Amino acid sequence: MNSNSDIKIKSLLPHGEGIRPLVSASNLSDSDLKFLLQKRGVFNKKNKREDLVPIISSILLSPKEFNILRNKQSNKESNINRFSSQAEWIGVNKNLVDTIDENDLQKSIYELLPDDSTYQINSLNIRFDHKSNQILIEGEIKRNDWTKDVFSMTTLHPWKLIIEKTKENNIIKYTIESTVKETKVLVNKIQDLVHRKLQLINVLKDKKIQKILSTDFKNSKYVFEYLFSFTQSEYSSIKFNRIVDMEIGINEKGIFPSKFKWLKGNIGKIKLTAFQGKNIEQTDIISLGKSGILIFGEMEAEYQFNYADAKGICFIQFGFPKYYVKQKSIEFQTKISKIELEKEFSHISRIKLKRDILKEFQREKHNLFEQFKKEEKVDVSDKDLKGQYLIEM
Repeated sequence: MNSNSDIKIKSLLPHGEGIRPLVSASNLSDSDLKFLLQKRGVFNKKNKREDLVPIISSILLSPKEFNILRNKQSNKESNINRFSSQAEWIGVNKNLVDTIDENDLQKSIYELLPDDSTYQINSLNIRFDHKSNQILIEGEIKRNDWTKDVFSMTTLHPWKLIIEKTKENNIIKYTIESTVKETKVLVNKIQDLVHRKLQLINVLKDKKIQKILSTDFKNSKYVFEYLFSFTQSEYSSIKFNRIVDMEIGINEKGIFPSKFKWLKGNIGKIKLTAFQGKNIEQTDIISLGKSGILIFGEMEAEYQFNYADAKGICFIQFGFPKYYVKQKSIEFQTKISKIELEKEFSHISRIKLKRDILKEFQREKHNLFEQFKKEEKVDVSDKDLKGQYLIEM
């Protein structure tokens, strides 16, 4: 290390209890922590975060190891998470863009954050598109981040909220693009703010925003059926190749088939099948998902995309992250974990491409959910979530 900055980082490298805020960060997965320990030659049978964090806190990380964790977290924080929801429009002969005052909206957004907030709004831009009847609200938050070096404690993180009135029916669509968790918190507040303003002028029904939540599904097999349907859907420019990873828990309330009892002690190893040349969708794991024995929170699948200006493959994560850990309502989300462009398209902007792919991928999200409603597989009423999940990992 030659630079003064690197010397400072090395001398101030957190360790012991000082490293806990980083390794406990929600953006670092259990696999990330286990990977770091295995690189050090430490192998632990238990894969849970609460078992791995004390081990990492007890060792002195090298600058290289610290950077591995820091870069993994940074890469995940810069990735776009996409959420979509909707509401019923009752504003006859009214345009969305004519119902909200821009100056009033901007003032109200800045008032959303308390004085003691851990982050601030660094930039804010509101644009009214009369041609498409769309309101675009986007910006950046400024956050203090100790995981960066001492010369860059402040980091900027983008976010976006798109509100549009569809031409086909009386529906208002909300689309959120978030990065770090604070951006999701802020955009949720802005979304609720806009929703209330539209309700006050009687252009939206007096109902909550229609989000797709993990707790809407009546049982675990319907969660699996909903997630699996995204591998069966037909799209114009993307095509499903294979499932590469899954987030799985065991439904302790279900009756486990005797021939699969071995899974109870090896549930963490299921994720490895994706990297051993097997197609997960052709295994007994899928049958167990359909039966409700296994609880699927999130899937990751490989898709091939074919646009006029871009071709390649991508890995899309979709579902309800940490479904069986958080034990509360989790909103359906999608993000692209990896994208590989064919050589002749390597110059294409990956950010725009990710947005195009995610928009197409989510196209049938609410239509599928409405079908589940008709088949009485979901219940969108408010629920008492205490003790809802009894999951053993």
